[in-house]
Parts: sequence; C-alpha cells; structure tokens
Amino acid sequence: PNSSLEQGLWQEKVGDCNRYDSNGLVSMVISDVSSDGLKSIQLEATRHIACTSIKVPIKENAKYLLDFDYQSPNSKVATYKYNFDTVQKNSVSEDIQIKNKEWNHFSKVITSPRGVKNITLYIYSNSTDDV
Repeated sequence: PNSSLEQGLWQEKVGDCNRYDSNGLVSMVISDVSSDGLKSIQLEATRHIACTSIKVPIKENAKYLLDFDYQSPNSKVATYKYNFDTVQKNSVSEDIQIKNKEWNHFSKVITSPRGVKNITLYIYSNSTDDV
C-alpha cells in the first residue's frame, strides 16, 4: 500500500536507528524526484542512521515481490530489512551497493513463512560521514 507515497509518508516522523549520542541529524521528506510515479522518500543522515518502515498484512506460504528503485548522490549502499511477525521473528537485512548517482532497480521474491500475518519493511539512510 502507498508504495509511491501519493497518500503521504509511511510514518509521521523519521526514525533514528543508530542513536548512539545526541549529535546525529536525521530527516525524511517526500521528494518530487522519482524514477517512476510522482513521489519518493528522501532520507538523510549525519552520524546516525535515518529509517522509516511500513507494516503490511500478508498471507502465509505465499510469494511476494519486493521491488523498488533507489539512488544516492553520496552513499555507497542502500539498505533494507524486513521482519515477519512469526514466533521465530524471521528477519532479513541486505546492503545493496550503489555504483552510480542514477536511479537503480532492485527486485527480489520473498516467500512468507507459516503462521505469518504481517511483514514490516524498513528502509535506511546510512550516514555518509566517517564518525
């Protein structure tokens, strides 16, 4: 739902997913720059990691397509993670290498486990400074 953000951001406020001190700067806005559709999420981070997430109901033992475009003028990786709400708390996280400043495409088939009712998808903006 709301994959191209025409109904607004997934969360009202940006998350700080690596708050190790009070000196980080994180932000999240809807951008009019996109590869497809009208909008995109723009996450920015200095010293910490900016993040946002969305929880989506799914069916057990089903295949889903995780499909998105990404770009960055200054980061070397795009990071995503997803969690299933099963007893085992299955979680997958992956860094995708960013090789240029253009829009790139990522696609992966996800098979949901038995007993799942929801998946939570997280996207991250890693800090570009070395601190």
